[in-house]
Amino acid sequence: MSKWIKTTSATVAPASRNFQQVAATARAVNAEPYVRWAEATEWRGYRREQQGVRVATPKRVRILARAHSAAHLKAVFAHSPSLFEIAAMYDQVGRVPGGDGKPALHFTATVGADQLHRLDEPQFGLRWELAVPLREAQTQIQADRLGYFGGAERDAEKMLSKQVLGVGKFKPKPVGHNAPIGDAIAVIDYGAPFLNQRFTYANGSTRVKALWDQDKRFMRDWWCEPERTGYGRELGADAINAMLKQLHNGSGQALLDEGVVYRSLDYLIAYADPRRRAFVATHGAHVLDMAGGADDPLQSLRTQPQALKKGQRDAAGDASLVFVQLPALTAADSSGGSLGAQLLDAVRYVLGVCGAAARVVVNISYGSTAGSHDGTSLTESALDELLLRREKNFAIVLAAGNSRRAGCHARRVVSKEKTALLRFVLVPGDTTDTFVELWFERTAPYAPGLVARVRTPGRDWSNWIAANEEVMLTEETSRRTVALMQNLPHAAGSENQAMILLATAPTAAAVDDDGPLAESGVWELEVRLHPAHNGRNITPGESLAFDAWIERDDPGDTGMGPQPHFIGLDHDDERNTLSSLATGKHTVIVGGYQVENEAPASYSSLPARLWPPSEPRKLPMVLAACEESVAQASIRAAAVRSLESHRMNGTSVAAPVLARRLFNVMKDRDVTRSQWPDVLEDLSNQADSFVRMPMY
Repeated sequence: MSKWIKTTSATVAPASRNFQQVAATARAVNAEPYVRWAEATEWRGYRREQQGVRVATPKRVRILARAHSAAHLKAVFAHSPSLFEIAAMYDQVGRVPGGDGKPALHFTATVGADQLHRLDEPQFGLRWELAVPLREAQTQIQADRLGYFGGAERDAEKMLSKQVLGVGKFKPKPVGHNAPIGDAIAVIDYGAPFLNQRFTYANGSTRVKALWDQDKRFMRDWWCEPERTGYGRELGADAINAMLKQLHNGSGQALLDEGVVYRSLDYLIAYADPRRRAFVATHGAHVLDMAGGADDPLQSLRTQPQALKKGQRDAAGDASLVFVQLPALTAADSSGGSLGAQLLDAVRYVLGVCGAAARVVVNISYGSTAGSHDGTSLTESALDELLLRREKNFAIVLAAGNSRRAGCHARRVVSKEKTALLRFVLVPGDTTDTFVELWFERTAPYAPGLVARVRTPGRDWSNWIAANEEVMLTEETSRRTVALMQNLPHAAGSENQAMILLATAPTAAAVDDDGPLAESGVWELEVRLHPAHNGRNITPGESLAFDAWIERDDPGDTGMGPQPHFIGLDHDDERNTLSSLATGKHTVIVGGYQVENEAPASYSSLPARLWPPSEPRKLPMVLAACEESVAQASIRAAAVRSLESHRMNGTSVAAPVLARRLFNVMKDRDVTRSQWPDVLEDLSNQADSFVRMPMY
């Protein structure tokens, strides 16, 4: 049996915040509700540390943060490394390579899990959020392979594949030892097949000038430690060219299977696979080819006379390439729990290795569904800040998302006369936590706010919770947490909105999890207006709108896990379904369309409202090709091995289509940030650009 327990922020410690002013010139302290959930569940749903055959709560965790001012940033660095462990690529005065000299206030850091309460000290003036991925639930085959649960612990080193390319006298050097890379297309993704001939020059040498794998497994001989990132492993062009010389004979034919080489490097393999086979195709290979393959994968779909002669490449086809590989857990964690921190690190790395004068386009084809969607999330503001600091010849392209019809968004209005009831399904067999976020305008002191309550499929209602209150569902015997709902007037995910977060435990246990389970079935969340604390009654007609999102929850390489979803939605709920990263002010957002009929892809996410043609759009958003036709609803591009291809669709495909074209534009002329809307308009008017302006 389980029961609901209601508390207030004053009785919850240490992670719940009291929203006091951090300094005379700073904003109010922002609560991080996910820390409260992590501590209430003993970090059960998050990546934990392996200690022998035991799984323990983390001792140190990652955060993404913004200091209120340069003085606060200086105070942060003054406590490094005693409290904050910050990578050297974050300049202590906030300078961005190629920037205007003004400080960039966003950074990532590692802190002790028992020191998180210190981050709200006034001297730091921080707005921060947890950046830890959800855990990868282990299957029985993984548990057996790793020797968990009483079995003999196995030596991971003995499971490594034999190295097939000899390093000899060659000594790989970090990318930072060489001159800046210069103009480049950068892709932040998972799975770059750097031996693939699609990413070489005509003479056979590599165009991949830097590959930073953020998820260091084993270094092996060819890898080296990056100079300024503080973690991961790195390959430079010198190492890749040395491998290519061994891999190919004089006629260019491969002497070894490329997959065997990747496996020997402990790279591009399924780590849960006892045979350690290399992937046949990856998300990152397809995206990298669309953005910077030797020739444009859309070339065969052109209807106009070919602009390029046979064998001639566009600027992107000869561009230097930089690839940052996300950690495996971050790539598999569709909730995006750690994505923001990894992305900020990645973009800072790209700017550092390319150099101050480089022309750079960065492609990001990842995202999640929940979030404030007002452009003020920490990740969005961090990316916007880099674009503000580096005004010229720099663009960040983001996929809009594929959740238009995923059933993960609802918009409702409550008033004195009407409450709102949201019904959502927790799917059986879900081994990860589920998060439902409600966001609404932060009300004035004398305006009404929102209160909420939740009911389980067993028809057990919780108490109503108002601002600064929470309600917890616990097992009566073990008193372990099953669900937690918090009502926060100030939340880390927005500068302007209040938040209600409902978090639930998994509905099914993995073999390495003995925690309590949430009940699968239909849950209900009821929301109503609540009078202000001054006692003023709600007047007739007074109302407040809110948006609710269920966080994306289809973990793993295939993205086919069980996805909780709302039921009883209408057509209007398909709006405001952009990715949580895709509402920033200065990034370029790309939805997808079908080449055959130029219709938007049915899954391509929509902005919050439809704009008439006569009114300027608030977002720099375009559509790019992501499907050929109704019969062939995908685009063909590179797989892992040379000469092999793979089909994929989605806005993940559309984003690099645009990134390629933006790089080609930048190679012809200088482009400042304010000129990108005109560039997008020009591209949309070109018949064979595969870029179109949306009719919304």
